[in-house]
Formats: sequence, C-alpha cells, structure tokens
Amino acid sequence: MSETKRDCFYIDSHNESLPALSEVFGLQPKERAIIVGFSWLNRLATDPANRNALVAIDQIQVAENASRVLTQLLPGKAFDEFKKGQAVSVLSASVTLMTKRKHPTTWDGPVLVIYPSEDLLNVVDSIEGVTDVLIVPWQPLDQDAPVAAWIARWTAMPILPQTQTTTGKANS
Repeated sequence: MSETKRDCFYIDSHNESLPALSEVFGLQPKERAIIVGFSWLNRLATDPANRNALVAIDQIQVAENASRVLTQLLPGKAFDEFKKGQAVSVLSASVTLMTKRKHPTTWDGPVLVIYPSEDLLNVVDSIEGVTDVLIVPWQPLDQDAPVAAWIARWTAMPILPQTQTTTGKANS
C-alpha cells in the first residue's frame, strides 16, 4: 500500500436515495452510483491539477457490464475509445481507463474505482501519487469484506448518506 496522503471516499451503491434524476433513465442504484462517481471526478476537475483522472475496473468486461450507464456518460465513439485505454473528456475531466493488469505505476490525480475486487484495490493502493480515491462497490458494504477493510484502512468517508435501518443506525 502506498503511504502517500490521499483523500478516500466510498459510495453506498445500494442506497435507494441516490440522486433520483437518474431514475429518468431507469437506472438501478448501483448504476446511479457510477454517475455520482463521474460527477465527483468533474467536481475535482475544476482544479487544473485534477483534470486527468483514472477510472479503475477489474477487467474490460466490467465496462461492458456497466455499458448502459457508461454509454450515457461517454456517448458516440467515446465509450469505445475509453475501453481501449484512450483518454476521453467527460465535462471538465479527462478520464482514462485502467484495469488491474494494465495500469500506471504513478498517477497525479484522482481515481474512481468501479466494482472493485480485493486485487484491484491493492493495485490502486500501489499507485504512487494518487490524490483522491472514490470506491463504487458492487455488493452492499456489509457483504463486501475487501471494500469494508479498505474503507477502514484508509478511513474513507461516504460521499452520500448511508442507508438507515429501522433502528435509525447507519448500515456499514
């Protein structure tokens, strides 16, 4: 794990209260979480030092599985270029795809990690110079031990409210 200081966050991707605007497209909460993640990248991109961002996935098949939302974010040929590892523009940000097998050793900017495995989290942790990380897990947090351990290790903060149980305590 890189000891470099970085700000770390996660999204409860099963939170039904994720922005409802995405419901217009008939997207599930996990898919809406990806849109929130790209919005996070664009917010960071207002700082010129954070204009270049990585989107980390385990393998290209994950991008195919998330294509319903990614093709809305990366219309036209941008999605195909993105899958080939070419940098593409998404509003203010320039995003480049990385996988656990094809990734840089250093990166000066944020990383959006979509549906990670433990191996992918370890790869992201090993990249020097990363400034910010946002995790969008596939499973609910209480069913995803590697993501839960990563959140604890980096003291990651949620970027949206967690779901509430009937007792009023946040699920983790």
